[in-house]
Amino acid sequence: MCVAIALVALVPRGASAQGVLERLNLDRLQLVSLGASAGPIRPSQVVSTTIYAVGADYGEITRGIRIVFGVSYWRSQYTDRVVEDFAATLERNIVNGTAITRIVPSRISLFDVTFNTEFRWMRPSATALKPFLGLGVSAHVMNAEGDLIEGTFMETSLDNIASGVFLTAGLQLRPVSHFGLEGALRGDLLSGVRSLQARGGANYYFGHLRSTTP
Repeated sequence: MCVAIALVALVPRGASAQGVLERLNLDRLQLVSLGASAGPIRPSQVVSTTIYAVGADYGEITRGIRIVFGVSYWRSQYTDRVVEDFAATLERNIVNGTAITRIVPSRISLFDVTFNTEFRWMRPSATALKPFLGLGVSAHVMNAEGDLIEGTFMETSLDNIASGVFLTAGLQLRPVSHFGLEGALRGDLLSGVRSLQARGGANYYFGHLRSTTP
């Protein structure tokens, strides 16, 4: 649903559904480049870590707007402060007669596999250095583990698939025909959870692509 909304937003108001599809020319999509990148990510309430990603550029869907698919992975743990606050909350809400109940904090690890669809604006240019801006939707497959939450509803609630949105801004440098470099900043919003990341990587550009001229 989010992808459909984003596609419709690319064309003027009042355009019919058929007109949207005709203008986007989805049948001309083709794999233009493959890339790999890595960099630091700082999710809210989680210890900063490194994110690894791969991406595939499928070319323009309308003039100046490209579609890029990607998948990324990171693994970390909740900060000590978050875990300690959670344990303290449990202690305050446990009734055990006159006995003193002590909840021992433990490490809660978390990993996230993210699948992305990004609509990337890049001004057509013959120069080697090209800035870009992107807006995208994502699906996050998340899993949490730890003695403190094992077998509880908290573990179940943290193990889920959730959707999010993100913004990117970056630069591409293509000094030779088949290889290039890319750097980008990205901000994600997922069910109230925020993250900021910086990526740097390289792309391989395919040759002998079919013509996209109507």
